[in-house]
Amino acid sequence: MELSSPDGHLKTDAAKAAWVKARLQDLAVAFSSGPKAEPLLLAAQWLFDSYAGRDELLSFVQAMIVLEILLGDKNIAEEIGLGALLRNRLAYMIGSSYRDRTELLEDFSSIYRVRSQIVHTGKHRLSSEERRLFLKLRWMCLRVMAKELELLKGDHQ
Repeated sequence: MELSSPDGHLKTDAAKAAWVKARLQDLAVAFSSGPKAEPLLLAAQWLFDSYAGRDELLSFVQAMIVLEILLGDKNIAEEIGLGALLRNRLAYMIGSSYRDRTELLEDFSSIYRVRSQIVHTGKHRLSSEERRLFLKLRWMCLRVMAKELELLKGDHQ
């Protein structure tokens, strides 16, 4: 098995051991945080299903549900719309600069448009550009989940 971090492949045994220890500590926090961790754990299940599935369109929708679980709020969504709510919360949660946020807002708008085509018009195939957006969507999910885990860690200590 080859382990890798967001920065690349882990080369040394010490780096691999440290990475595994950190991930196990993350799991311990998530599983011991009680009701506060329930949205994160549910989102993780949906993201896993997105990766495990063979139906690309269903996997796209499953990944979008991850963001709906973590960033959605039914009451606010009814006022401003779910897409706008998710888009803004996402950009401000994981964007680290004005440029990042602008790119995230644009990409998420495109991603949400694809999601709507799948759900509301029965879109049956992703184009190569939409597959790129799907990869970006999964990356967004991982980033939001990591931020949520950091919040849990802060509460846990």
